[in-house]
Amino acid sequence: MKLLALFLTITSFNVFADSFEFKCVGTDLVYIDSFSMTGLIETQDNEITYNVRTRESGNYGDIETQNQITRTFKFQKLDGVNPKGPIALRFYSIDKNDKHVYINLLLDYAGRLTSQIRDANGKVFKSTCKTL
Repeated sequence: MKLLALFLTITSFNVFADSFEFKCVGTDLVYIDSFSMTGLIETQDNEITYNVRTRESGNYGDIETQNQITRTFKFQKLDGVNPKGPIALRFYSIDKNDKHVYINLLLDYAGRLTSQIRDANGKVFKSTCKTL
Protein backbone atom coordinates (compact mmCIF):
# COMPACT_ATOMS: atom_id res chain seq x y z
CA MET A 1 0.00 0.00 0.00
CA LYS A 2 2.83 2.40 0.83
CA LEU A 3 4.49 1.58 -2.48
CA LEU A 4 1.28 2.41 -4.36
CA ALA A 5 0.99 5.75 -2.53
CA LEU A 6 4.60 6.59 -3.37
CA PHE A 7 4.09 5.67 -7.03
CA LEU A 8 0.97 7.85 -7.29
CA THR A 9 2.73 10.76 -5.63
CA ILE A 10 5.70 10.62 -8.01
CA THR A 11 3.61 10.22 -11.17
CA SER A 12 1.29 13.09 -10.23
CA PHE A 13 4.06 15.65 -10.72
CA ASN A 14 5.13 16.24 -14.30
CA VAL A 15 8.44 17.77 -13.12
CA PHE A 16 9.77 14.24 -12.59
CA ALA A 17 9.11 13.36 -16.22
CA ASP A 18 12.06 13.23 -18.60
CA SER A 19 10.30 15.69 -20.88
CA PHE A 20 7.05 17.60 -21.16
CA GLU A 21 5.45 20.16 -23.45
CA PHE A 22 4.31 23.65 -22.55
CA LYS A 23 2.39 26.52 -24.09
CA CYS A 24 2.43 30.27 -23.44
CA VAL A 25 -0.40 32.53 -24.55
CA GLY A 26 0.10 36.27 -24.78
CA THR A 27 -2.55 38.90 -24.20
CA ASP A 28 -4.61 40.69 -26.83
CA LEU A 29 -4.30 43.98 -24.95
CA VAL A 30 -2.62 46.36 -27.41
CA TYR A 31 -0.78 48.34 -24.73
CA ILE A 32 1.27 45.33 -23.55
CA ASP A 33 4.26 43.78 -25.32
CA SER A 34 3.43 40.07 -25.35
CA PHE A 35 4.65 36.71 -26.61
CA SER A 36 3.24 33.30 -27.47
CA MET A 37 5.40 30.20 -27.23
CA THR A 38 5.18 26.41 -27.55
CA GLY A 39 7.93 24.01 -26.76
CA LEU A 40 9.40 20.86 -25.26
CA ILE A 41 11.39 20.77 -22.01
CA GLU A 42 13.96 18.00 -21.42
CA THR A 43 14.45 17.97 -17.64
CA GLN A 44 17.32 15.46 -17.63
CA ASP A 45 19.44 17.54 -20.04
CA ASN A 46 18.20 20.96 -18.88
CA GLU A 47 17.31 21.75 -22.48
CA ILE A 48 14.34 23.55 -23.96
CA THR A 49 13.33 23.67 -27.62
CA TYR A 50 10.69 26.22 -28.50
CA ASN A 51 8.91 28.32 -31.12
CA VAL A 52 8.15 31.91 -30.14
CA ARG A 53 6.14 34.81 -31.55
CA THR A 54 6.62 38.27 -30.02
CA ARG A 55 4.26 41.22 -30.54
CA GLU A 56 5.17 44.78 -29.64
CA SER A 57 2.51 46.99 -28.10
CA GLY A 58 0.38 49.29 -30.20
CA ASN A 59 -2.29 48.75 -32.83
CA TYR A 60 0.35 48.04 -35.46
CA GLY A 61 3.11 46.62 -33.26
CA ASP A 62 5.87 44.60 -34.92
CA ILE A 63 5.44 40.83 -34.86
CA GLU A 64 8.46 38.52 -35.00
CA THR A 65 8.54 34.71 -35.13
CA GLN A 66 11.47 32.38 -34.37
CA ASN A 67 11.26 28.58 -34.68
CA GLN A 68 13.16 25.59 -33.28
CA ILE A 69 15.37 27.45 -30.82
CA THR A 70 17.25 25.21 -28.36
CA ARG A 71 18.72 26.48 -25.08
CA THR A 72 19.90 25.19 -21.72
CA PHE A 73 18.19 26.51 -18.61
CA LYS A 74 18.23 26.64 -14.83
CA PHE A 75 15.34 24.54 -13.53
CA GLN A 76 13.51 25.20 -10.27
CA LYS A 77 10.25 23.96 -8.71
CA LEU A 78 8.36 26.52 -6.63
CA ASP A 79 6.87 25.00 -3.49
CA GLY A 80 3.85 26.22 -1.55
CA VAL A 81 2.31 28.36 -4.29
CA ASN A 82 0.08 25.89 -6.11
CA PRO A 83 -0.68 22.25 -5.20
CA LYS A 84 0.02 21.26 -8.81
CA GLY A 85 3.52 22.66 -8.41
CA PRO A 86 4.49 25.66 -10.56
CA ILE A 87 7.80 25.36 -12.37
CA ALA A 88 10.24 28.22 -12.95
CA LEU A 89 12.69 28.17 -15.85
CA ARG A 90 15.28 30.88 -16.31
CA PHE A 91 17.82 31.19 -19.06
CA TYR A 92 20.19 33.82 -20.35
CA SER A 93 21.74 34.05 -23.75
CA ILE A 94 25.51 34.21 -24.04
CA ASP A 95 25.31 34.86 -27.78
CA LYS A 96 25.80 38.59 -28.36
CA ASN A 97 23.71 38.40 -31.56
CA ASP A 98 20.71 36.79 -29.85
CA LYS A 99 17.52 38.86 -29.77
CA HIS A 100 16.18 37.36 -26.53
CA VAL A 101 18.82 37.80 -23.85
CA TYR A 102 16.72 36.74 -20.84
CA ILE A 103 13.73 34.41 -20.58
CA ASN A 104 11.85 33.66 -17.36
CA LEU A 105 9.01 31.13 -17.70
CA LEU A 106 6.65 30.39 -14.80
CA LEU A 107 4.64 27.32 -15.81
CA ASP A 108 1.28 26.60 -14.11
CA TYR A 109 1.61 29.70 -11.94
CA ALA A 110 -1.62 31.17 -10.55
CA GLY A 111 -1.01 34.74 -11.80
CA ARG A 112 -1.49 36.14 -15.30
CA LEU A 113 1.27 37.48 -17.55
CA THR A 114 3.97 36.27 -15.14
CA SER A 115 6.37 34.88 -17.76
CA GLN A 116 8.79 37.29 -19.45
CA ILE A 117 11.20 37.63 -22.34
CA ARG A 118 13.65 40.55 -22.35
CA ASP A 119 15.17 41.46 -25.69
CA ALA A 120 18.59 42.98 -26.39
CA ASN A 121 17.10 46.51 -26.27
CA GLY A 122 15.59 46.00 -22.81
CA LYS A 123 11.97 45.58 -23.98
CA VAL A 124 10.00 43.08 -21.87
CA PHE A 125 7.34 40.83 -23.42
CA LYS A 126 4.82 39.07 -21.13
CA SER A 127 2.74 35.91 -21.32
CA THR A 128 0.91 33.26 -19.27
CA CYS A 129 2.37 29.74 -19.52
CA LYS A 130 1.22 26.23 -18.61
CA THR A 131 2.32 22.64 -19.03
CA LEU A 132 0.38 20.43 -21.42
